Amino acid sequence: MKIRFYLLVIVLGLFFLDTTEAQDGCAQCLNAPGDQYAYVLESNGESACTSIGASGCLYRYEGTDDLFCSGGGYSQFSSCPEAKEYFIVAGGETDQSTQLNSALIYDSDWNVTNLPDMPVTGGSLTGGVTGNRILICSRTNCYTWSGSNPTVWNPEVAPPAYTLQTAVTTYQGVWFSGGFPASSGRDLDLDNLDEKDLIDAIKTQHKHDGGFNDRASNPLVATFFYTIDEATGIATVREATGVELTESRYYHCAIENGDTPIITGGANLVPNYFTHVERYNVVTGQVDALPPLNDARVNHGCTRFRQNPSDNEYSLIVAGGWLSGEYNPKVEILVPGATAWTSAPDLPAFRLFTAMANLGDKAYMIGGGEVVNGTTWVYQDDILLFNTTLGAFQDTTMHLNPTRKSMRVFSVPRQAVE
Repeated sequence: MKIRFYLLVIVLGLFFLDTTEAQDGCAQCLNAPGDQYAYVLESNGESACTSIGASGCLYRYEGTDDLFCSGGGYSQFSSCPEAKEYFIVAGGETDQSTQLNSALIYDSDWNVTNLPDMPVTGGSLTGGVTGNRILICSRTNCYTWSGSNPTVWNPEVAPPAYTLQTAVTTYQGVWFSGGFPASSGRDLDLDNLDEKDLIDAIKTQHKHDGGFNDRASNPLVATFFYTIDEATGIATVREATGVELTESRYYHCAIENGDTPIITGGANLVPNYFTHVERYNVVTGQVDALPPLNDARVNHGCTRFRQNPSDNEYSLIVAGGWLSGEYNPKVEILVPGATAWTSAPDLPAFRLFTAMANLGDKAYMIGGGEVVNGTTWVYQDDILLFNTTLGAFQDTTMHLNPTRKSMRVFSVPRQAVE
């Protein structure tokens, strides 16, 4: 039994009893507070554990699908079939900067579901999952979708007034970090600028606004929570007081990791490109510096995965992106306990404005592309899997349709879909 099961039981104040029971089939899984991958089981409104005299059930489907009963102790008494997992690909750009408003959900059987077209488009979207809803935001508007109301995107409160932020799902809500505060009275179109023009436009904006770095409270390092209450559906946006970036940055990548998301790379306005890898506790504000990347990068893919299905800890992976005017095809791995990242074989093609997803504890690379002949975008439509046996990415025969870059990609727990 995996360590995470023991830890979960300790939190619940239970103790282990080495007993077993049998049960045919698996009951419905309902969300357990505080953990999007833990579920209380009920069958016809009653606990599935009632028949053996226990007070409640806990079902954990991450890795192995084991059902546990609680009540003076707990016991494994059923193993369920592997539950489906999901990720979403939303928005982005295709062709020569054609803005997309399509959203696709992929499941672990590689079925693809087309969601209704989103009310927002393009490559500046952010989002995550909160209150069992998929949240997608532009710079000015947010919308949610869920399997309980699958035909529409519902309008929500506006996001933080920033541009070029990165967002990631946490237990506290969707956590927004980095980027630049929107200019009062100015609406700059930042999405279609090249890097130099982008930096110049933002510097001009900051000069117009009086300069943020000279203020006692620097909004460039502020972070925010976007939370939707599952019971009431009420959305709130608040600054994550005490949870600040160590340095201002944009175009960084965030890895979902419960309430301790991990940020990799990025750049500032100088521009300095970062090798930073930092783990942020969004509850306490503590920041842990992890071993730095070998190659600084922006607009890259990042995620976590397990080297072996039985591993109790995740490895981290980053790949693709951009560094000082050059494409970066390098792939780097950080295994648990390591003091440095190791290199894997380069990507088979350049991927800028790319993304990565975790599905079944495996790492997948999705989308992105490169400019050829100085003006023409060429996209990578193949979805790659990092093969932990080979230590390299390989083709999955799965493809994005349409091809795209700068799309928003993140994992979706099944209670938001089913």
